[in-house]
Amino acid sequence: MNYFQNFWNLTFDSKTKSDMPYLELKRMEMVNFIAIMCIIPTIVFAFFNINEGRFLLAFINVCNTMCGVAVLILQYQRKFHSGKAVLLISNFIFYLAGAILYKNGGEYFLLSILICSMLLYDQKIIHLIFGILVAISIGATILLRDEFSLGANVPKIRTVYNMMTALGFIVFAVNYFLLIIYRNSKEIEKQNEELKVINADKEKVFSIIAHDVKAPFANMESLVYGLRERVLNNQDSIQFINEIYQDIQNQNQVLDDVLQWGGSSMQGISNKTSNINIFYLLEDVINQLQNQISKKEINLNLNISKEYLVLGNREQLLIVFRNVITNAIKFSYSSSQIDIYLTFLNANLTVHIKDYGIGIKDNDQLHLFKVRTGNSVGTNNEPGTGFGLLLCKDLIERNNGSISIQSKLNEGSIFSISLPAEQTTEYLI
Repeated sequence: MNYFQNFWNLTFDSKTKSDMPYLELKRMEMVNFIAIMCIIPTIVFAFFNINEGRFLLAFINVCNTMCGVAVLILQYQRKFHSGKAVLLISNFIFYLAGAILYKNGGEYFLLSILICSMLLYDQKIIHLIFGILVAISIGATILLRDEFSLGANVPKIRTVYNMMTALGFIVFAVNYFLLIIYRNSKEIEKQNEELKVINADKEKVFSIIAHDVKAPFANMESLVYGLRERVLNNQDSIQFINEIYQDIQNQNQVLDDVLQWGGSSMQGISNKTSNINIFYLLEDVINQLQNQISKKEINLNLNISKEYLVLGNREQLLIVFRNVITNAIKFSYSSSQIDIYLTFLNANLTVHIKDYGIGIKDNDQLHLFKVRTGNSVGTNNEPGTGFGLLLCKDLIERNNGSISIQSKLNEGSIFSISLPAEQTTEYLI
């Protein structure tokens, strides 16, 4: 029983052959269907013909049945080309023999075989060969019907049945493949639309990178030229070097976001999750950003208890919170305040990062988590592209969470990050 189940799955379950091209997969399924449709009726007709004394026709029916089984075995062994060839050639021979010797309407099945050869093969030479063979064979059944007839023709009702079955199969096969082509075309159209969006985003990303990478290097080129030609005095050189140093720091942040996002989009990337104490995670991020916080003299309040855990990938969440808190620092006024607190609802924990800075226009909020070509400037002229927020959205969704924003111009912003969480009394560092 287990062997039969395994045979059935490997022969008819398309999921076991997901490595096959879509069209070849459907052709394989079509061959399986035809083989099954040949096996069952030929067994029945073999018994009828034995009972009615047509032993040669019964033998032809049995041979046809055995060939159908052979086709399924070849399909099971993944010898798909051999399976198709055996199916078409054996049925061609047996139906032709039945049509000439017993006038059973087998010539109509020859038309079905011609249609199948055109659907199962792309090579035009095969279409031509089967077309010539079928034309000659149908002509032979008409011209040589009386010469080779054994005088034990099948009842006319069986001839009508064979004719109707053959024509019905032709209609079914053609419509089956038309449906495949239609679905395939719709899938291709969908993929083309997705590719257009991806390509548009890539163009915007490249324009961002080109702009933000080029500017610091242009400044460094001017600095090197000035130092080489000795046109800068010591005071100007120090100021210029400090500006370049700030540009390089900002540029490193942009490049880090780009590389992290690109890496996170690769197939097969590890997304191992674990329970993470949100307090200690945020504490690590704040320690990393302490220089920026001190430089703007910002009072950052971490109002979070130590017993809350979130489920996620620690490295990815570090990237997210580092970007969001950096963004809050960038757009906060000097000597202002940033509050970090959380709300806990059902199985979700939401971390809120609230600043009292310049805020965001309503129109800009609509495009905040999309690739943009425009740049933004912080309260101390810190440059920004918004690319880090695009990265945050991608990584948060990979961790089964969400990110949203509430903001009012000149009043500040609240970024809210929701993640799967559980409440515990255990501390996890």
